[in-house]
Amino acid sequence: MLKDMPRDVVIASKQKHLIVQQQHTPESALRDLAHMQPRPLYIDWEPAPVVIAYITRSQIYDPIGTAIACLHYGADAIAFYTDHTVYNQANADLDLLTSALPETPIITCNYLLDAYSVVEARAAGASAIWAYSDLLPPDEVLTVVSTAQRWKMPVYLQIGPETDPQFVDDLAPHVLCYDGPISALDDVRQSVSAAYRVMPAQVCEHRSEVEQAFEQSAAAVLVAAKLFEDMRFVNRLAELRG
Repeated sequence: MLKDMPRDVVIASKQKHLIVQQQHTPESALRDLAHMQPRPLYIDWEPAPVVIAYITRSQIYDPIGTAIACLHYGADAIAFYTDHTVYNQANADLDLLTSALPETPIITCNYLLDAYSVVEARAAGASAIWAYSDLLPPDEVLTVVSTAQRWKMPVYLQIGPETDPQFVDDLAPHVLCYDGPISALDDVRQSVSAAYRVMPAQVCEHRSEVEQAFEQSAAAVLVAAKLFEDMRFVNRLAELRG
């Protein structure tokens, strides 16, 4: 198993890599590449919850094969995340993934640090971004979110109990991803505007967590890719979805 690295270590590495990338590919050229991509794909939110398979790097790493298997066994979309380790090929892998699955919405959950990194994700075919309310200073989070919105990319905003509701409204994301107990999801939903879809930020590693998200009427649920290897889970998911 790949060992998770501290977030500040990963971010420091990404910042250095971004400097190199910007020298190699200016943002104007990157925008041209992004404009060549098909329009972002949007999730059909009915019936809820949407099942999003969460694919990340592991010792056996085959994002395309894993994504195809997850979609076959009930996933509606893919969330792609490699920033638990230092890895500079994530956008190349994202490009391969979106090219192999042109009809599937793919959300990049990697840390986006500025407008350039958002355009880079769009150029790699990402349909949506996952933004972190506590990753950057508020004005830089706003830059990331507003850039994605200009590219017509839905924004999944991860929030916690301490996140300022006014800050959330200023960002106006499409989906709020609550980083707290799944059991608190209904309370969160009642405390925010009805315009927001609300889902847990937690990646469900066990069938019971997925069942709890369904019970809480989550808009979507993140499901670890490995769960789709368990046919008992696949059958139970089919039951939950009626």
